[in-house]
Amino acid sequence: MQRGMRTLVVSDGLVFVKGKDDLKALYSALSKSLGKLDFVNWTGLPPQFNDYDVIVLDTCHLSPSTSVWRTTGVYEPTAWRVIEEFTKNFPDLVKQQTVTVIITNLASEENKTLYNFFNDNALPLVNQYPPAKQFTISPHFGLVRDYFDQVEECKTKLAKGFILDEANLPYINMSGIKRLVEPLAVMTKSNEIISGAIDLGNSYLVFLPGIKAKSSMEEKLLALTKIGGIAAHYFKKGASEPEVVPEGADWVENYFPKDKEYDEQILTLKEKKARLGQFKPLLYGTGGSLEKSVAAVFDQWGCDVKETPSGHSIDLKAGTADGKKLAIEVTSAKKNLRKGSGKNLQLPQYFLNEKQDDEKLILIANTYREVDPSEREEEHFSPNILKVMTPMGVCVLTSYDLYRLWRRTEKKLSSADAIIRSLIKCDGLYEYKYRE
Repeated sequence: MQRGMRTLVVSDGLVFVKGKDDLKALYSALSKSLGKLDFVNWTGLPPQFNDYDVIVLDTCHLSPSTSVWRTTGVYEPTAWRVIEEFTKNFPDLVKQQTVTVIITNLASEENKTLYNFFNDNALPLVNQYPPAKQFTISPHFGLVRDYFDQVEECKTKLAKGFILDEANLPYINMSGIKRLVEPLAVMTKSNEIISGAIDLGNSYLVFLPGIKAKSSMEEKLLALTKIGGIAAHYFKKGASEPEVVPEGADWVENYFPKDKEYDEQILTLKEKKARLGQFKPLLYGTGGSLEKSVAAVFDQWGCDVKETPSGHSIDLKAGTADGKKLAIEVTSAKKNLRKGSGKNLQLPQYFLNEKQDDEKLILIANTYREVDPSEREEEHFSPNILKVMTPMGVCVLTSYDLYRLWRRTEKKLSSADAIIRSLIKCDGLYEYKYRE
């Protein structure tokens, strides 16, 4: 616990734990973890948020949509007042003091998603999708590991469409300033971020997934003690970087005219690095990360790209500026792509049952995905694969070749239109003709 830390927990059902004899030991542990501790119900009067160093918002029992909540009136209007008071004061709260805000969900029986407190312009929607149960904790942040012992599955993710690697961390927009999301935990297979911390200057906004459904009161309090360690870490981190300019001394900036210019340059470089990072999975990716990278290439080439629903025989559909239609299947393999792979049998199925007359089929495979591209074997597609794909007019190429084509457009050595035309004209194996 950070010395002198004061914590507010907004959560229905936990208000009376302090007085229960059977919970005294856990409450004592909470006090050691979270410092001076106050509980308030969502249906109570809005608290004075600026009185606290740590604010834990337990979203259990809250609707995932404030607009639905507001228009249907299903929930107590006083609960909306608490939300409204928090969101209204949030920008000034994080500017005026060091505060750590943690949003989580303590054992909701029905809705295990995080509550979207902020509007779409302030924070991207936290999306729902089929639950996953395999998580990877960021290696530099072991504090989260204990908390995840109580997490069984997660249906939420942050910053849809971003891929986790050093060069491509997602950004959000908070009060007009873009902030980095520090990943604390990701889905093991997809690398989608499910837990993250957002640096707001001296303050932090931390998202944690909900713990398992129907947890007992003891389990909820245990989760809170584990949250305490995370909160103390970020509160200490924020407090160690105090604002050095005293209130009313705005004139200081006049003596450092380059500061704003440098900040803008740093932000621009970070954005460029993040943009380039989304193409990295073309070399190593599989599943959703690879599909997103392929989509990003065609999007940059001016195509209107849409992901198909999960389970569809085609991964992406794209329309070119001149009206051409592309149906793109994306896959990967540890070695070359051979007949018998369940994934590549979907294209013939699409060809027979769904293909439109004016639609070009493209198969993109990240073959030898664990090998440096300069050391990969020459045969990426077996003769049997090409024997099936060529008569159907499928353009077959590796994601490494797609990467090289993308690099040519980045360097303005080839136009996107010319490359797309070459893909449309190709039936069978695409031959990369350019010299590096």
